[in-house]
Amino acid sequence: MASPRHVLVIGGTLPIGRHVVHHLVTGGNLPEGSTIRVVDRRLLPMAQLSPAHERAFAQVEYIQANMGNVKAVERVFARSDDSGAPSSFHWVFNCASDAGEWEVEEVWNQRFVKRPLLCARQAVHTKVEAYIHLSSGNFYPDDPEGLPDESMPLMGNDYSAKYTRIMEETLKEVPGLPLIILRPAFPWGLEDRSFTMAVLVSCDLHTRAGEPWVLLWNKSHRIQGCNYTDIARAFTHLAKWYESANVSKDQTVVYNLAGTAEISKLFMGGTGLRNSSSSICSHPTLCIAPSQINRTVEEMWLRLLNQEGVQDSPLIPYISIEFLTRRTFRVDGSAITRETGFNYEHDGAITAEAIGAIMQDYMDRGLWPSRTLYKPAPKNPLCAPNKTGAN
Repeated sequence: MASPRHVLVIGGTLPIGRHVVHHLVTGGNLPEGSTIRVVDRRLLPMAQLSPAHERAFAQVEYIQANMGNVKAVERVFARSDDSGAPSSFHWVFNCASDAGEWEVEEVWNQRFVKRPLLCARQAVHTKVEAYIHLSSGNFYPDDPEGLPDESMPLMGNDYSAKYTRIMEETLKEVPGLPLIILRPAFPWGLEDRSFTMAVLVSCDLHTRAGEPWVLLWNKSHRIQGCNYTDIARAFTHLAKWYESANVSKDQTVVYNLAGTAEISKLFMGGTGLRNSSSSICSHPTLCIAPSQINRTVEEMWLRLLNQEGVQDSPLIPYISIEFLTRRTFRVDGSAITRETGFNYEHDGAITAEAIGAIMQDYMDRGLWPSRTLYKPAPKNPLCAPNKTGAN
């Protein structure tokens, strides 16, 4: 029988982190006697977990801690075996590098550089066997010859791109760190709070008013996705693979995660979005549009939440200018399949029904104002005006 594996998940209440915890508990196939410790800066009652995730978190040890504090990091990494002797975690999954586009630069520096560095050094000190850090596959340059693979450099000038690059470079310099970097394409699925939800909130607001929302995209704009479940599965898969593979522990392993599904095709298919042959910044004077879009949509969203009595919605309809001006966010996610045997369970088209299920989950939990999702949906659950009377 395989020996128990002891796992630490950092950033466990964030969208990807909670899926990682759920998979470890329900589908990770950990040997008997294994333990899971989850840490996050949030108090667990404030995390707005789904019922399924609440059940998973009930089966793990949860610690609320500030991982920017050295003593807190030492406390989180400390564990004892059954005899009370000091022991260590076998695997550490760090999903905590996250910040909003609207936050000041020092927040990005703290969450993408200083805190990851503290955790990485402690992982080395406690002799962790596999350290998997969540990055992003959304900052490759456009490649007219094909899909960017892991050998291509990350690009981009906004805080998200800049600090993702710095984070990876910093972690690679930590001596003795058994580092695996995961670069997923745009995540989508239940608990989504990313770009996809920002677009859907905007669509919802405008279709409630019986108006199309103008997103200046055309068929050259392509955004690839990766389901949260597949991202979560990749953490456990790679940890197990890393233990048995003939890989130098001093060599950083990097894998993209991306199925063949494209989120952009769903949006182009009938959300009330009106296509255009030009980019939103095809003319320099139009570059103010994203801030105007975000301000208008945020005001509409807050007004709707107040009218419908929805409190503490985690959804913020903010769309970065990077997502409006770049034409492609696509990566080659085949290496992880070819080299490690990983398989994508959600590799088909992203359907309107799947997107509708995400919205319905939020509505069932009182985090999205109620409305009718059209069934069957012609192309998208928001493609027709709302007729519920909720405005």
